[in-house]
Amino acid sequence: MKTLKLLALGVLFVVSSSVQSQVSVNVNIGPRPVWAPVQGYSTVDYYYIPEVNAYYDTHASIFIYLNGNNWVRAKHLPSRYGHYDLKKCQKIALKGYRGNQPYSHYDNHKNHYKSSKDNDHDDHKKSKSNKNKGKH
Repeated sequence: MKTLKLLALGVLFVVSSSVQSQVSVNVNIGPRPVWAPVQGYSTVDYYYIPEVNAYYDTHASIFIYLNGNNWVRAKHLPSRYGHYDLKKCQKIALKGYRGNQPYSHYDNHKNHYKSSKDNDHDDHKKSKSNKNKGKH
């Protein structure tokens, strides 16, 4: 009986040592920029930033912006956007988008997510037209 127990224990040891469980998770998210939202950053692939009409790729840690007729990928925005404080800019998380060309929906994004600079310009036009309403 003692031999049978030792034999069973030996078989159990051999079987358990040959069985391996391996879990591999590969999440390739770049470091979060200081201007990016903390909450939800790791679950979003792209942000659209209406004030600069650009996208930010969270995996590659790069901006995607329109330069003439071409979309450019770069670590930094061009100098023409240097006066923008990205911490204060609106950032739209493009949840559910899968692919590597978020700009394929640019016209929709630009029309749907007006930048604060566009809203300020629209407000200025409205207030100007309201002032002129009484003048005939």
